Amino acid sequence: MVFKCAGQDLEVIPEDAVAAIGSSYREIYSRRDAMAAMALEMKRRKQDSLCKVPFCVSLEAEALGAHVRVEDSIIPPALHGYACKTGDELKSLPDIDFSSGRIHEVLESVSILAGQGECVSIRAEAPFTILMMLMDLTGIALCFRKCPEALHSALDHIGNQLAEYIRLAVGRGARIISYSDPSGIPDYIGDEFYRELCAKPTCRVLRKVQPYMQHSVVHLCGRTSAAMQNEGFCRSGQLPVKAQSYGEALAEAAGMPDIWLLGHGCLQKTAEPANGRLHVLQLLQE
Repeated sequence: MVFKCAGQDLEVIPEDAVAAIGSSYREIYSRRDAMAAMALEMKRRKQDSLCKVPFCVSLEAEALGAHVRVEDSIIPPALHGYACKTGDELKSLPDIDFSSGRIHEVLESVSILAGQGECVSIRAEAPFTILMMLMDLTGIALCFRKCPEALHSALDHIGNQLAEYIRLAVGRGARIISYSDPSGIPDYIGDEFYRELCAKPTCRVLRKVQPYMQHSVVHLCGRTSAAMQNEGFCRSGQLPVKAQSYGEALAEAAGMPDIWLLGHGCLQKTAEPANGRLHVLQLLQE
């Protein structure tokens, strides 16, 4: 399976969009009302069918202790320092407090949008990508060789926190969970790292959240789903859909009996044609 990625991980929020809602960049990254307003504005501008939050990739890592700087700038919140340098520090990762901070504001923005009848897509980063914002790759490689139990324990903990985040998002009305692992690509990190630190933790998270998906779906980023299929962790089949756009097709699939995991597509292209089908995934192994 080959997936051609457009190479744009996040939508760029233009300055005139921020001005149009009478807000600031800092607010759209940090406040529920501004996030919801910007999601609506971007939906309108893109002629999309989905409202998408948040507008950065650092949310879960920040809630687990990563040092993230939120600027009033077109540049999204960015890593400003790692939380962990040793395996012992990985063992001490906190539970996420979902009742405070930016992660709470994002969840509340989902409630606002769903309450207005919008189809909401919320972004979730995979455990390995989150780990890469908590410890640098050299440290991860060292732990993999010298204290693998600490590394696996940390990934399990991150995965449990991520599953809870997804559960809460679905409970607030999110219909589509946009799941990606941009740091976890076999060509970048090698097959052994990929299988043990990326694919297996992702399978555990997905199995945990499957019971919550009665009226929602998880959509794996095409690079993530292609890598999982190529390494034997899932297989795919085609689901015919009548919807015109990719976003409308995802909304159509959400809530279909036994349809909960999709992939081989891109959430940055939800306003584009659906071409009459979606790719349904089935997990094969953990």
